[in-house]
Amino acid sequence: MLKLPIYIYETGYTLFSDLDGAVKQGYTPMYQKDIQVVKGVTNTIKFTVKNQDQKPIDISTLGNTAAGNVGTNSLTFVLTNKETGAVHLETACDILDDGSTVATRGVATLTLTESDTASLVSKFYKFSVYRSDAGIKKAVYANTYFGVEGTCEVVDHVYPAFTNSVELPNTDFTYDKQITSSFYRPNGQITEYFSSIVDAIPEYKRNGALHTITYYSSNYVGDLTIQATLDSQVTSDTSWVDLTTINLTSSDSIGYQNITGVYNYFRLKHLPDNLNTGTLDKVLVRS
Repeated sequence: MLKLPIYIYETGYTLFSDLDGAVKQGYTPMYQKDIQVVKGVTNTIKFTVKNQDQKPIDISTLGNTAAGNVGTNSLTFVLTNKETGAVHLETACDILDDGSTVATRGVATLTLTESDTASLVSKFYKFSVYRSDAGIKKAVYANTYFGVEGTCEVVDHVYPAFTNSVELPNTDFTYDKQITSSFYRPNGQITEYFSSIVDAIPEYKRNGALHTITYYSSNYVGDLTIQATLDSQVTSDTSWVDLTTINLTSSDSIGYQNITGVYNYFRLKHLPDNLNTGTLDKVLVRS
């Protein structure tokens, strides 16, 4: 049996501030490490604010609720694009320093949720931290050489990441053909409506692949059919198979249907009842 150890430890980073005016220069390390942020999970980064002699500084008044300084005194993390300078994140840190506990002296934490990093591209970014002093922004340094920028690497494809559903709005469903005459609309005839094609991304699926279709309707009466194909390309001759048909009544507003299997493409078909006066507003597809 192959045994592999795993490790759980804090992601720590040292910041330097001029809050301790008594120390002008002390021990200066040659390098400061980078921060690594992983998409798909919640990242917690511990910052320790020190003076130039590597001693933690009391930052208990920064964001301390008891001192009434929330919103005026704080530490804020800023993530920027290296190439363009665009700001991707600007998030306040949580101050753990209570002014008396040695273990938390100078300590603040930054929490980045899955949604905070969902839109970030996997690459290297620049980051900085500033402190607010009665509403005035002041620099906090990433090293003892008065550098205000540090390096943050965003890593993707490590853990499952959130992906947006494919949205098929009401306007996406197009009229296809009339089923019979003198029945419903337009022009007094029953009409089928088909959505655009949705990629089922089979290259990332296994036999038990799960797909979820969520529908939103307003007083709609009719049938919603989920169709799929195994064809590698969709053409006018593509064979579509009905996977399931959902009968909607006027009392239905939001519902969903799970589909299991590996398919190349999906599409949705809806057929209004002759008594229908409502609308099928949109359908969301997640594969």
